[in-house]
Amino acid sequence: MSNRIIVGLFASLSMALASANASAQQANTEPAPNAAEAPADFHQEPQPNIKLSPVAEGVLGSDVWGANYWPDCELTTHEGKKVRFFSDMLKDKVVVLNFIYTSCPDACPLETAKLAEVAEVLGDQMGQDVFFYSISIDPQTDTPQVLADYAKRFRAGKGWQFLTGSAEDIKLIRLKCGLMDLSGQQRSDHSLDMLVGNQKTGRWMKQSAFENPYMLATVIGDWLHNYKRPRGERQGYEDAPALHNLTKGESLFRTRCSACHVIGKGDGLTRQGPNLMGVVERRDRKWLERWLREPDVMLAEKDPIATQLFEAFNKVAMPNLRLNDAEIVHLIDFMKTQSRIAEMEEGSVDMQSALKLKPVASCCAKKSGEDPAAQKPAGETESSASIAESKGGSRSGLFGLSTTSMVSIGLGLIGLLTAALRRRN
Repeated sequence: MSNRIIVGLFASLSMALASANASAQQANTEPAPNAAEAPADFHQEPQPNIKLSPVAEGVLGSDVWGANYWPDCELTTHEGKKVRFFSDMLKDKVVVLNFIYTSCPDACPLETAKLAEVAEVLGDQMGQDVFFYSISIDPQTDTPQVLADYAKRFRAGKGWQFLTGSAEDIKLIRLKCGLMDLSGQQRSDHSLDMLVGNQKTGRWMKQSAFENPYMLATVIGDWLHNYKRPRGERQGYEDAPALHNLTKGESLFRTRCSACHVIGKGDGLTRQGPNLMGVVERRDRKWLERWLREPDVMLAEKDPIATQLFEAFNKVAMPNLRLNDAEIVHLIDFMKTQSRIAEMEEGSVDMQSALKLKPVASCCAKKSGEDPAAQKPAGETESSASIAESKGGSRSGLFGLSTTSMVSIGLGLIGLLTAALRRRN
């Protein structure tokens, strides 16, 4: 932005402010219109006399989303117990509803692993304040025994039930939950959202199971619960950790891998799979790339390492994450970098070795195909660029201020002008 444009901006602001002052003075000197002076043909529509319907008075959310809305069909738990959907499962409870099928090769295992993390964070609230219900959309295959084995593999505990029933009843429940696409009849088309709510208060919301488990636990166990217990001490925003830009590899790891794996110390939650610290050095590169690309195929082929991992980790199969070649490279680079950081934190690698790692570009860097560090002129660091901008030359604007500073001042004046006009109107 040149100095001429900036000067024009200030001139426009001055003219707009002067016009606003003149309009305000004219409005103050003109007499207010009298209703008696209105034109003879002026017609004012009568205002309707709005009254609340007696039916609506005293209606609670639990009445709207109660027995008149939810079906009370019979389902069977993974423990073989017969339960009614509304009377036994929903009434007066805080619940999480999701739909799975045990033969799902990808999304359902991830979703279930994520919910296992949330259940661990909720702790003793499970089965007392909060109840999880995972309902099969493949009832012919998912018998109570099959669901019991599935629940055991994912360490489902108190307050978490896996259920089956008739196909028509389950379809009706999915429709009532708003978690079924009428155009999709294939199992692979089922919604990956879940429904969380408090039936007693009538508060319901859709959530993604792939959210941060601590955030989900806060929504379910705090925002929606029945306030049976006092809230603990809360931290202020001033104590919040600083945010950083996620690399492509870290974003993939968080959304696809962190439900079952950590690298290093982790966050203290139980994971379904192995700790991946040092996995890039331990495994052959070609094997690792193929494992990330098609783990289901390798398990079907009875690959020795894949079979050993499957048996060692509670027979929870590695899901096919549908990764392309570029995503696999990003993910491996992140695992390698994060492993070195974890090793450095544990004291098993020295600082010099850690510093030899190639820095990963920010996710916000321009996709030019070049290393972001090489996009600046040689020898020019961030600080030298800032110094150059604060001096004269092409990087400085009006009155010796930088172009960025001038734009910030201009935007600030626009905000002040807008606020002044709103107050006068």
